[in-house]
Amino acid sequence: MSDFKITLEDAIKWITNWRNETPKEPAKAHLIQKQALLDVMEPSDVVAVRAYMAVDDDGVQKVVLVGVDANDQDLIDDSHILVDHSKPCPPNCGVESQLLNLK
Repeated sequence: MSDFKITLEDAIKWITNWRNETPKEPAKAHLIQKQALLDVMEPSDVVAVRAYMAVDDDGVQKVVLVGVDANDQDLIDDSHILVDHSKPCPPNCGVESQLLNLK
C-alpha cells in the first residue's frame, strides 16, 4: 500500500473548505495515481468509490476518494482509507486533450 492516505479530519476540513468557498475557477480535471485507486478499493467490502471535491489547507483543489459498500454507504472507519494526493488541472494537465478544451 502506498502513502496516499489522509485522515478523516483532513477530509472533513478540506471538503468543508470546498463547500464553504467553491473555487472561482474549479479544476478541469484531476490526475489520480493508479495506486491511489487500488488502495481505496483494496478492502473486500468496497464495491465502488465516491469522489468528493475538496480544497486543502494550501488552497489546492483536491479529490478525496472514499470506498463505498454494497449499500451505497461511505466506508470511513479504521479499516478503510481516505485517499487524496490528486493533482488538479490546471496546472497538471499534461498533454493537450480534446476533453480539457471543452466549453
